[in-house]
Amino acid sequence: MAKRSADDRDSIAHDAKTLPLTAEQRAELHRRWAEHERDPASAIPWKQVQDELRQAQAIPFGVY
Repeated sequence: MAKRSADDRDSIAHDAKTLPLTAEQRAELHRRWAEHERDPASAIPWKQVQDELRQAQAIPFGVY
């Protein structure tokens, strides 16, 4: 299983390097990275993002 995960990770990394970005996408990535460098504490931990997405999926469509 670990071998499979490593292979998948390597494949994703390779694909990410070959995917073309528009000028707007590249500018947005640079803007976000600069914002992170100015204020690293503003980052949201991945666990929190996952939890919020799971919670949002648990809410029936149209109910807020």
